[in-house]
Amino acid sequence: MKTIAVTGGKGGVGKSTAAILLANKLRSQGKSVILADLDVECPNDYLLLKKSSDGELKKSVESVFAQFPHLDKSKCKKCGLCVQKCRSHAIFKAPNQYPVFLPELCSGCQLCSHICPYQAITMKKRTIGKIYQKKIATDFYLVTGKSKAVLEETGPVVSGTRRYAEALGKKMKADYLLLDTAAGMHCSVIRGLLAVDLVYAVTEPTPLGAHDLE
Repeated sequence: MKTIAVTGGKGGVGKSTAAILLANKLRSQGKSVILADLDVECPNDYLLLKKSSDGELKKSVESVFAQFPHLDKSKCKKCGLCVQKCRSHAIFKAPNQYPVFLPELCSGCQLCSHICPYQAITMKKRTIGKIYQKKIATDFYLVTGKSKAVLEETGPVVSGTRRYAEALGKKMKADYLLLDTAAGMHCSVIRGLLAVDLVYAVTEPTPLGAHDLE
């Protein structure tokens, strides 16, 4: 199975349209295709591919989880070490107060739990996204990832959606896996570009678009 990513530094330039056209081109050549929508904050491939009677993400096939910190106040000494070391700035602490965790910013790296000298921080699992699967045609499946609202760190949802699509492709013995990434060059986009065979980068035909694409 060959893996092709479709990406672009700027939103609204037709990246998803290009991914769907590529999928249909491959199908016209007799190839079986899995298309994975990795723009998990705002997926729209399912809208572009919808039929008049079917345009919603319905029952999910899998949930994506992440570990988030939980504070045991009976053990916490308010030392503030967790606040100092958090690279995501996901912990806030007022003077002489207990730290407050901001799950919207948390990457789930678990560093705070490991470095707490009083073992006051444990990790608890939460659902951060859902994965959906839809059969578009006999040889064409769409896998869609969707993160929870206001989630800042969407990388785990992207990775989970990609893993699911890869497993489905292997099960179906698909010829191609197409990865439609989010716009930009942030970590969630990079997760969709790692270890692919080919990347199509899409932009509008302007000098600024060409500059940003380069």
